[in-house]
Amino acid sequence: MKVTTMDFDNMSSKELSKRLSEFHGHLGPYLVLGAKMGLYAKKTLSSSPFEISAEITMPLKPPLSCTIDGIQFTSGATTGKANLKVSDGLPIKIVFYKENDGIVIVPKQNILEIIRTRVGHEDLEMLAEQIMEKDYTELFEVQKWTKQ
Repeated sequence: MKVTTMDFDNMSSKELSKRLSEFHGHLGPYLVLGAKMGLYAKKTLSSSPFEISAEITMPLKPPLSCTIDGIQFTSGATTGKANLKVSDGLPIKIVFYKENDGIVIVPKQNILEIIRTRVGHEDLEMLAEQIMEKDYTELFEVQKWTKQ
């Protein structure tokens, strides 16, 4: 079976924002943060949506939980394929893996604080676009992970 997925490597940030908005219903900063995490995981682990899995721990309450849609959209790990598991809790962390090796992604507290203080007070799309343009190193910490 040939799998056809979106070519995120050759997609502009403007096009990605448009597609995310169409998928989720609007463009917001947490959605974009999740999308950036998924892109990083795909680039690091595998481009196949059938090889990468994710386990997300975070409060399951919008708008923070919108991060999950961004992760699903760009990583290809989804609840329907059963390669995405979501747990309600803290601390926020996302484990992406392929077989027994992977990465743990934790959003930086200063980014979460920026989003938290601006949501409801600023244009969400403008804030989302600002996050889209940030480098991964500004948004989250990454550590190697091995399944035990």
